Amino acid sequence: MAEEGDILISVRAPVGELNIAPSRCVIGRGLGAIRARKIDTSFLWHALHFSAPQLHSVSQGSTFDAINRGDLSKLTLPLPPFYEQHRIAEILSSVDEAIATTRAVIEQTRKVKQGVLERLLNKGIGHTRFRQTEIGEIPEGWCVRRLEEIADIDRGKFSVRPRNDPRYFGGDIPFVQTGDVVSSDGLLTKHSQTLNQLGRAVSKEFPSGTILITIAANIGDTAITTYPVCCPDSVVGIVPHHGIEADWLREYLVLQKVSLDRQATQNAQKNINLQHLRPMPVVVPPLEEQQNISRGIRAMNASMADTGVELARMISLKSSLMSDLLTGRKRVIDALPMAAE
Repeated sequence: MAEEGDILISVRAPVGELNIAPSRCVIGRGLGAIRARKIDTSFLWHALHFSAPQLHSVSQGSTFDAINRGDLSKLTLPLPPFYEQHRIAEILSSVDEAIATTRAVIEQTRKVKQGVLERLLNKGIGHTRFRQTEIGEIPEGWCVRRLEEIADIDRGKFSVRPRNDPRYFGGDIPFVQTGDVVSSDGLLTKHSQTLNQLGRAVSKEFPSGTILITIAANIGDTAITTYPVCCPDSVVGIVPHHGIEADWLREYLVLQKVSLDRQATQNAQKNINLQHLRPMPVVVPPLEEQQNISRGIRAMNASMADTGVELARMISLKSSLMSDLLTGRKRVIDALPMAAE
C-alpha cells in the first residue's frame, strides 16, 4: 500500500524508474513505495534518480532485471543537513521544470510544423486562386504529376548471399543501409559501412543529391545524399529531374510517410516496393516556389534544432548539478544557516 506523496520506484525492468503516488493506492509487485522520514522528499527523489546506476548494477544477472527490499535498504545516499537538502532539491527541480517546458515547446513546435508543412506543400504561400484536381484543390499554376514523371526511381541492390560476406566489404565506397537513413535527420553526412570494388559491382550506386527512402521495416524515412553511395534493396534512390528541387521533394515525401506505412505489406517484416512509389501523385509548384517553400521549411527546422540544442544543454547541466550537489562535491553555501549574532 502506498500513501499519497510516497515515491514509487520500479523494482522490475526498467529498474529505478520513479513516480509520485497521487493518492493512497495499492501497488503491484513490480513497484516499491518509499516514504521520506527525516529527509526532504524532493531531495530523496533526486537522490534516488541519481542512484539509478547502482540499482541497475544490483539488478543484473537474474532471469530478468529486478531488485528487492533488501537491495533498496542497502542503498547508501550522501545526506546533507535538512536545510541544504531543501535548497538542493529546489535547484534541481527548477532545472527539471525548465527541461519540461523546453520539451513542451519542442512538441508543440513539431505539431505546428506538421500543419504548416501540409499547408505549404499543398497550398503554397499567398495563393488566392485554386483549381480542382483528382487529388483535391491546388493553386492555379501548380500541377499534379506521378513521382516517376519528375524523378528517376531505382531500388538499391546487394545480390550477394550471405549478405555479410567479408570479401565485399572494407573498401572506400560508402554503403548506406536503412539505419543510416533513419538516423540522418534528413541529410546523409555519414555511413556505417563501406564496400570494395567487388561489393560495388553487386550493389547499386546513387549520385550525390539523391533522395534515399527506406522501404523495409522502417517505411518512408528519407535522406538526401551529400556524396555518391551504394545501397541494398531495402533502400530506394530517387533522383529528381531538372526543375525539381531535392529539398522540396524530400519534404513532400516526408508528408507521405504515414500513407506509405499503411500501404506496406506485412510478411517477415513490413515493406513497400517501386509499384507503391512510381505512381504516387505529387503536387508540383513551379521551381521558384519549390525553392521558397524549402527556405521556409529550413528556417523552421533551424529553429527546432536550436531548441533541441538548448534542451541538450539543460540536460547536461542537470547531470552536472546532480553529480556535484548530491555527492557533496560542491556545497550550496546559501543554504547554510546564519550564525547567531
